[in-house]
Parts: sequence; structure tokens; C-alpha cells
Amino acid sequence: MGKDAFIRNVLKTERFNSYRFLIPTHTMEWEQIDRILQAESMPPLSHAADPESPVFILCKGTEVAVVAGISTNGILVTLHFLATDRAYSSEACAGVMSHKLQRWMHQQRKSLVFS
Repeated sequence: MGKDAFIRNVLKTERFNSYRFLIPTHTMEWEQIDRILQAESMPPLSHAADPESPVFILCKGTEVAVVAGISTNGILVTLHFLATDRAYSSEACAGVMSHKLQRWMHQQRKSLVFS
């Protein structure tokens, strides 16, 4: 790998400040996720990829703004948590994340179940 620092440098140099909807893959992203969850008094997550319980992040520029944890069971999706970094709480990041999750579910032909 080793491309994370290069990609972040390019994004910062270009003053990229838009949203990116991702599955976290880099240790720096997981460190930011752990910090956000700790601030919300939530337990840390396993950093192992689990196709049945994926974690998604919404980045604003190069920083993680929102973290969402879901579980899938066939065509049904359960949203377990949605946590926003306090630095981005005054922005509409949680709404953007909700929209991105809905688009992902639609593309995967899945439906949201509220628990």
C-alpha cells in the first residue's frame, strides 16, 4: 500500500474539501474512527473487514467526519450507529452520510430496517 500519505498530500495541495464515502482501509482512518467513537462513549470497533457488518466513513477533505456501522442480512440492512466528529457537528455531514448510505443500499438492492 503506502499510498495514503501521497493521496492525502495531493488532496491537501489541491485544497480538496468535498465529501468522500468510503470503507476505511488505512490505519489513520481507523484512528480517527476510534477517536470519534470514544468521544461518543461508544466501544472501539474491530478493524477486521466483515462483509456482514461493514463500517462506512464520510470524509470531508482528508478528515473523517461521520462513521456509520451497519449489518446486512440478505436484502435487509440495520443501521447500528451513526457518529459525527464534533468538529463537523454544525455541518450537514450526518445528513450527507444518510443520503450516501441510502444510495449504497439502493445500488445493492437492500432495504433499511430500524431496530
